[in-house]
Amino acid sequence: MLGVLKPCKGGNPIPLTKPKMLVGRKSFCDIELKFKNVSSRHCELEFRDGFWYVKDLDSTNGTSINGKGCQHEWVKPGSILGIARHRFTLEYQATGQPKDEKSVAEVTSSSLADMAGLEPEKGAASGGRGPANRGHLIPAGGGMPIALKDDHMLVGRAKGCAIRLTDSGVSARHCELEFLDGYWLVRDLGSRNGTKVDGKKIEQKWLFPKSLLQISTLRFKIMYTPTPGAPIPKDQAASFTRGLLARAGLKRRN
Repeated sequence: MLGVLKPCKGGNPIPLTKPKMLVGRKSFCDIELKFKNVSSRHCELEFRDGFWYVKDLDSTNGTSINGKGCQHEWVKPGSILGIARHRFTLEYQATGQPKDEKSVAEVTSSSLADMAGLEPEKGAASGGRGPANRGHLIPAGGGMPIALKDDHMLVGRAKGCAIRLTDSGVSARHCELEFLDGYWLVRDLGSRNGTKVDGKKIEQKWLFPKSLLQISTLRFKIMYTPTPGAPIPKDQAASFTRGLLARAGLKRRN
């Protein structure tokens, strides 16, 4: 066996038993994913030079690595492979070094400004100025803002994370951020020290502008502009309205 694909939302691991495996919705695929948004022949996984390599097969809903869409790319151990909207952690023992691998940028205090695409400034404006205009995470204790460049971003201590936090209390794959239906959503990935939103420990929760996101002991304020016209997520609309009224010093009428 050459590794496993572990569904991020839980479920049985999928063994990688051959050096080349076709992934798709149809029964002739080596890895059959019976979801409508997965293409018949979605992508191909190939084990070469001691690493897994993924190639998208002109799928309708795309293939991604750590939240970034790709046509073909090396997949490092522990990376999150996205097939349409379905995400899997690819776990395996790598050997050697990919011959044409692109360097992986690590999120450190010296590189955050470059990632954010802006100069240090006092308080980031809501809405962000990164390439994807998805906003920023502002460190509560001060520091450079972290740009939210992609619609899905893995946060953790491992090198393959889109947002890498090297604090020892942060798990290798701590949580994931997803821009969904016009708002940011955070999911804890079974982290050791937990994820909190506005002081409360969560497994999954919507993040509204100015929400306080805590990853282990690290705290960030999320600043962004929801997609214009997007309805407030139903399971949090009431609490969001109460929060707005409270900040305005008002009470909601029954």
